[in-house]
Amino acid sequence: VASVTVEPSSVTLEEGQTFQFSATVRDANGHAVQGAEVEWSAGNHDVISVTESGLVSALGIGSAEVVVHQEGVAGVGFVTVGESSPEVGSPEPFIAIDFSDYQSTQEMLDHSIWGWTNPVESIKLDTTTGPPGGGTASMRYDWQVREGSCSSYTITRNIPFDENVDEVWIEMWLKYSDNFTQIAPPEYECTSARTYSWFQAQYPGAGQPGKGAGSFGLHYGPGNWGESLQIRPPNDAGVSAQFPYEVHSRIFTGEWVRIRIHIRVPSQPKSSDVSDDGSYDGLMRWWVGEELFETNFATVADAIRAVALGANLRQGPSELMHSWWGDIKMWDQDPGW
Repeated sequence: VASVTVEPSSVTLEEGQTFQFSATVRDANGHAVQGAEVEWSAGNHDVISVTESGLVSALGIGSAEVVVHQEGVAGVGFVTVGESSPEVGSPEPFIAIDFSDYQSTQEMLDHSIWGWTNPVESIKLDTTTGPPGGGTASMRYDWQVREGSCSSYTITRNIPFDENVDEVWIEMWLKYSDNFTQIAPPEYECTSARTYSWFQAQYPGAGQPGKGAGSFGLHYGPGNWGESLQIRPPNDAGVSAQFPYEVHSRIFTGEWVRIRIHIRVPSQPKSSDVSDDGSYDGLMRWWVGEELFETNFATVADAIRAVALGANLRQGPSELMHSWWGDIKMWDQDPGW
């Protein structure tokens, strides 16, 4: 093999787009070598990724080489990635948080977009990691060791809305340290739930006597099929749903994962003294990467007033763990997912 050529030599893409490159392998006489196996690689993994067939995905703004190898000979192409063009008529988010806009942890903690924070000392601005295409910083939760503990452990930040909404679309990036787990070691002898509440929608009292504010949320934890993703409405009303999912091998990996959530509260809120007849039209949809999970549910909620990022870990941890949040956007109109 005398040469390897990447075709085309350069392309310009928008974030989220893909492009199929090809490679031509030639011998010393300049003849194309048919059927030659090549290996593809990306020069900047924050900007692009490339499959073994040469399909490039644009991840973030910038430039990167796409390189193809064959028997020690390499060819290079170039990719430039710019911002994606907004769809005509697509709504603007009513909340948008890019953590690289903050200069310090204190500035992030003091920003008026946030509501309550608990506990302050466990939440940091991390300028060493940010989601693909979503800035260069993130918000980090530090889960400290609790030797032998089986009680609830909360790290959370709340984002209140200026006005209550009955439907909301949320996009955010999450990353967990590869040692993250919601299950304590056997020697702790915990009987508490082996779950971590990682997102909550919070609602005001539903106009019913004695009803205060509450929340319903999404959880990681063991379910009927082993590891699962779960929706759990409040204890006083509602139905729950579980979806089999290998949480530890697909989410707690040390890599960024894009999460999208769409919530619509029921048109007729369910009180605790109304039996569930399956007719309620509350909707919860969430995407882990490109995987979609969806369920209808009932709850006393008649509006959403805020969301909470993270909540209760109910066992441990036995070693220091971390979780990160990045590039958060929220819409009160369909963004066209």
